[in-house]
Amino acid sequence: MIEGDDFCGYTYHLIDEGCDTGNVLIQKKIAIYDFDTQLSLYYRVMFEAVADFMNAFDMCARGSVSYKRKYPWGNMFYEF
Repeated sequence: MIEGDDFCGYTYHLIDEGCDTGNVLIQKKIAIYDFDTQLSLYYRVMFEAVADFMNAFDMCARGSVSYKRKYPWGNMFYEF
C-alpha cells in the first residue's frame, strides 16, 4: 500500500533449515483496492489464509504435496 502495489498475498511453504526457503505449497494473490486500509487488507488476507490452512495441512497429511520450487537463493517472494 505504501509503495503503490496493486497486489499482496500469502504463502504456505514447507519448513526447512533456511529462513523462508522451503518449497511453496499454496500461494494466493490478493488485490489491493483504492478503498483499502491497512486493517481492511489485513483482515481480507487473513480470512483467505485461514480458509486455505486446512488445504495446506491436508496436502501434508495425505503426503500429496505438489509444490513449486522457490528461487534457489531463498528469496521469500515467489512469482504469482
